[in-house]
Amino acid sequence: MKVWIRLIAAALLSLYATTGAAFATNVCAAPGRDGIGVSITGVVNTYWASTASVSAGATSIVLGSSAGASAPIATGDLVLIIQMQDAQFNSTN
Repeated sequence: MKVWIRLIAAALLSLYATTGAAFATNVCAAPGRDGIGVSITGVVNTYWASTASVSAGATSIVLGSSAGASAPIATGDLVLIIQMQDAQFNSTN
C-alpha cells in the first residue's frame, strides 16, 4: 500500500514539474524598462476617454484627447481599458 502512495506522489510531482506551473512568474509588461521609479512625483499616468461607445468584441477603440501626464502610448506599454457606468459623485462632503 505504501509503495503505491509513493509511486502516485512521485508521478504527481513529476507532472507538476513538467507543466511549467512551478516556474511561472507574475510579470506584467516589461519590468525595469522605465527604471526603478525611486523618485516618482506628480501625475505619472496618461488617460484617454473614448469618443464613442465600443461594441462587445471590438478590436479597436477610437480615443479622444489625453489628460494627465503627457506621455503618449508606446510599444510595450501596459494598457488598461475599463468601462465606468452609473457613477454619482457627491463633492459636498
